[in-house]
Amino acid sequence: MKSISKVQKLTESAILLAAATALSFVQFPGPWVNGGSITLCSMLPVCIIGYRYGVKWGVLSGVVLWNPPAVCGHERAAWRFSCNGAALGGV
Repeated sequence: MKSISKVQKLTESAILLAAATALSFVQFPGPWVNGGSITLCSMLPVCIIGYRYGVKWGVLSGVVLWNPPAVCGHERAAWRFSCNGAALGGV
C-alpha cells in the first residue's frame, strides 16, 4: 500500500473544507418556529476526510471548519457563544 504524504493530506483536506464552506451557504429554509434551515450536505466533506485519513484528522478538520465563523462572529455561529440561547438549553 502506498503511503500518503502530509502535503497530499493537507491539499485534499483544504479542497474538501472549501467545498464544505461553499455547501454551508446552500440552505433550505423551513417552517420551523425559530427560523432554522437545513444545509445541503455541508458536513459530508468532513466525513470523507475522516473516512480517508482517520478520526483524528477528521476531528481536526471539523474544528478547522468551525473555527473561522465562530471567531469572526458570523451570525450562524453566534448561538455557540450565547449564554441564554435555546440551542444551549438556557433560560
